[in-house]
Amino acid sequence: MTPGAFESSAALAADITSSGPSLVAEIRSSPEEVTLTADRLGMLPVFYAESCGRLIAGKSLSAVVQRLSAPRFDDEAVSAYFTLGYYVGDRTPVEGVRVLRPGETVRMRDGVLQRTERWAPPAPFRGGYGDAVEAYRERFAASVRKRLVHSAVLPISGGRDSRHILGELLRQGARPARLITLVTGETSDPEIAVRIADRAGLPLQEIPQGPSAVERERCKARSNHYLTDENAWFVDLLPHLEGPLLDGIGGDVLSNGLYFDAKTTELLRRGDVETAAAHYCARFGTGYRAFLSRPYRRRWARPVGMPLIAAELGRYQSAPDPVKAFLFWNRTRREIALLPLGMAAERVPVLLPYLDDGLLDFLLSLPAEEFGQPGFHDATIQSACPGLADIPYAGKLKRGGASRRKPREVLSLLGASRSPLINYGRLAVQGGEALYQGTAAGVLANFRRYYPLIALSQDLGVQ
Repeated sequence: MTPGAFESSAALAADITSSGPSLVAEIRSSPEEVTLTADRLGMLPVFYAESCGRLIAGKSLSAVVQRLSAPRFDDEAVSAYFTLGYYVGDRTPVEGVRVLRPGETVRMRDGVLQRTERWAPPAPFRGGYGDAVEAYRERFAASVRKRLVHSAVLPISGGRDSRHILGELLRQGARPARLITLVTGETSDPEIAVRIADRAGLPLQEIPQGPSAVERERCKARSNHYLTDENAWFVDLLPHLEGPLLDGIGGDVLSNGLYFDAKTTELLRRGDVETAAAHYCARFGTGYRAFLSRPYRRRWARPVGMPLIAAELGRYQSAPDPVKAFLFWNRTRREIALLPLGMAAERVPVLLPYLDDGLLDFLLSLPAEEFGQPGFHDATIQSACPGLADIPYAGKLKRGGASRRKPREVLSLLGASRSPLINYGRLAVQGGEALYQGTAAGVLANFRRYYPLIALSQDLGVQ
């Protein structure tokens, strides 16, 4: 093994199709060099750091950080995370530790690090709206055909992605073994899932959410490399996975205008990247800094990470839909992908029909001016799956039962929040209000955002 390389060799593969896995990443080591190769989408995370002329690489963030002598938080990256809710580009919460970009190759030879990227935006789609609906329907059908299994488990919600997958499976005569859905009390998903299952004539397993939010967040933080505040809901589904799993990652952001913003698109078209980033973050950015202790609130203030966000957003200003491209290559790739590829794939084969290369290139080629707004996915589902299209889509409930917590649960959240990162006095006030009101919604929302950093500090000594 080359000195300094944490893993001598490793291969990662996912999204098994009839012609083999569509996502393959590698770590290769020889006495002469270490070579890291990303999958075509950069969704199978390969982490690396350069230290004293050596390349430290691994399949997990912890594997790399454990080899560093005094790991520190990457203040720019963490600031961007607090603003957007996800990490951007190739940055991680640990200074000097990177993750491979789509199709990237990193090579260390004779102490010299070389990086090569291959990504380029697709040419814009030139057809009309009806042509695009037909192309989407046909390309999605072809993608599902490559992943056609009769024993798959399909998580079903009240949204579009899983419904489109189910409709296409039924159309091609491949009935899932069963449908599963999570009952949280926060959305109308279970009610809609029952209606879809009844319409399709399939068994539906309703899985209740477990009682401990803290345990879900702990499990999620480690299996997601401490990178996200999302995905904890999936922890309760993991024990119920059997056989191949079909996952709808990418559907909404690629085809139904998730977080689309016309003003940001206009600013990017004009080349005003800094203003575009400021506008986008003002509209969709989040806070959650109020409960940080004063030193960390200064370190991770919003202005610290804005140049990083602007630089990453600027990479996609020539894309047919720059906001969609930014979201897909950052939020989807760096955060949402950790659910199927960082959690589910550890247990079962995972199939990702929206990420098929031909379909993905087509969806990324749709110009923002005609296809950016929500509605395109709806039109395609109506065309491809008319038997399921009339069932309404789910929404959030005004008073979710899951947000009402027993005092023990509120106290558990507060106890797990003890850290030098947190202004515990301010948090305790919020906890007292939660106990009085009988709801932990606010405490839990904050806990989800800052807990991965607390865990990273406690588990790996990052400061």
